Amino acid sequence: MAPNNNITNIDPLLINPDGLDFRLEEGSPAKGYGCETYYIAKDKEIKVSKTYTNVLQGNKINLEGNITENTLIKADTVSVSSDLIIYNSTTLKISAGTVFSFTGPYKINVEGTLIAEGTAYERIIFTSENPDPVDNYTDIKYSWAGLVFDKTLSTNDSSSIKYAVFEYAKKISYDEWDISGYYGGAIFINNFSKLIIENNIFRYNTALYGAAIGVANCQPQINNNLFYQNYAQHNGPVACFINSYSYFYNNTAIDNYIYETSGIYTQGAVFNFRSKPYFVNNIIRNSPEGITPQVHSNKEYFTYNNDIQGIYGYNNNIDADPSFDETQFIPGGLSESSVCIDSGAEIELFQPQFDLFGNPRIMNEIIDMGAFEDQRSHLIPKNIKTEIIGNYLELTWDPVIGATSYKIYASEDPYGIFEDVLDVGTYDGESWRIAYSQSRRFYYVVAVTDIKK
Repeated sequence: MAPNNNITNIDPLLINPDGLDFRLEEGSPAKGYGCETYYIAKDKEIKVSKTYTNVLQGNKINLEGNITENTLIKADTVSVSSDLIIYNSTTLKISAGTVFSFTGPYKINVEGTLIAEGTAYERIIFTSENPDPVDNYTDIKYSWAGLVFDKTLSTNDSSSIKYAVFEYAKKISYDEWDISGYYGGAIFINNFSKLIIENNIFRYNTALYGAAIGVANCQPQINNNLFYQNYAQHNGPVACFINSYSYFYNNTAIDNYIYETSGIYTQGAVFNFRSKPYFVNNIIRNSPEGITPQVHSNKEYFTYNNDIQGIYGYNNNIDADPSFDETQFIPGGLSESSVCIDSGAEIELFQPQFDLFGNPRIMNEIIDMGAFEDQRSHLIPKNIKTEIIGNYLELTWDPVIGATSYKIYASEDPYGIFEDVLDVGTYDGESWRIAYSQSRRFYYVVAVTDIKK
């Protein structure tokens, strides 16, 4: 092995280089060892069904050591008392509603695949049983040490983290050779792009750099997340990017902190070093207060339709008070007068069907900025009725005052994904009809109004 993980004097086993087919054959020594991999679009990604040979379940279970076989966790609480390693080619799946409680400064090393997908109503929680103070940068005894994706091989299936809460992770090592010990408090990602971080909450996390997320040499997808009260000693309480081209869109970041307000590099809620993240539809304010712009060294041609403090005047970016709804328990929701409503970019992005609160993500066919979609433009009609008329099922409802149109959604699973089926049936403005043979599904109806008026 040559220095820096280079392989020399070995045939890479390309399929047909003479025919310009430079893909790798099965068994190629170069497979999975590139220095930078890129996220596979959802519509092109191959879904592989998993068989979980190890199922851990119970009200409270203890977990330590290595995950060496495909494992499904179905428990209320998991107490973690050592570092965990998810082995290469192995999957750990965590069920919705599970609380991962770490008893000390332990981490989860993901060498294989992690599937942690909760719901808006049953979030997965990663937390410390007895957390250290979040604004102390010298001592660590009990706070957990986050998720680590360090050179995870791209031959593994994609990892997915959705509807989780990351809190009280802490990384304050001063060993310059151990970047994962001080960078990316809750999640550290290096040389692995097949990762989706979507609809999560990051709060009370601490690191020297990148208190919530630290990314190096890769391109993960980070979207629709909320960041608040995360603490960085030097830079990037929300995120730090090094040599990375991440997707970062529809996130809300407010009231995050930097302890030392001077340093070698200009500071920001998001710090970029030789990186070009794709910033779209984000709200980033007071993270920390007084530092502008809130994103360090963003690239104009990768920055669209954001409300970021200190960034405005091009690509529909604004610097304006987002008018948050202060009555909500979780910060970041928009008030009725917010300039961020219906102000997102008309750019094709892989958006979830529901926002961080579990509400429909796109209203009025225009997405809002930030992690929360305002719902006041949509109302639920009353007295929705179904009636069989000949060979058809007809839906009717009471008119909603001020409605400009209606939308019909249907799903075969009441807890599954609902699709817009308005055009599948016949709609006359006050009722909707579909062939009875196609009608055995669950439905809901929403009224669309023009909130701007």
